[in-house]
Order: sequence, then C-alpha cells, then structure tokens
Amino acid sequence: ILDNWKYHKSKVASYWLVKLDSTKQRKVLDIVRTNVRSALQRIWREPDVESLHLYRLFNRIFNRLLWSHGQGLWNCFSNTG
Repeated sequence: ILDNWKYHKSKVASYWLVKLDSTKQRKVLDIVRTNVRSALQRIWREPDVESLHLYRLFNRIFNRLLWSHGQGLWNCFSNTG
C-alpha cells in the first residue's frame, strides 16, 4: 500500500470516511487505546495509568483523532508532501 499510496488513498479514504460510521471508528480506536493502556501498565508497573501524564496525553490524541467523523485520523495518514 505504501508503494502505491496515490492509487490506494481514495479507496482507503472512502472506507474510513464514508463506509465506516463513527461508532465503528470509535471501536477501532478503543482497541488501540486498550493496547496502549496495557503497554503503559506493563512498562511503568502502574495499576492506575489514569494518573500518568503520558496516558492523559494519549487520551487527548485519541479524542482528537475522532473529530469531524474521523477526519482527524485521516489527516494523520494523508501524505501531503
């Protein structure tokens, strides 16, 4: 996909922005959020990761990725130059 991104970009955009509704987008990011949370718990040996500043930063990032029907996440993957 990376080698032919210009060819695949419209198909990926159509899937993420049009076919995948906001509930499904949130579920995808929730899976990633759970994995990040688990990794932070293992690395910092902290049962309550909500108290970690790094975890709060990740939460802000995940929330911003969902703005405008997933446009935030799409912008992360678009190749502008």
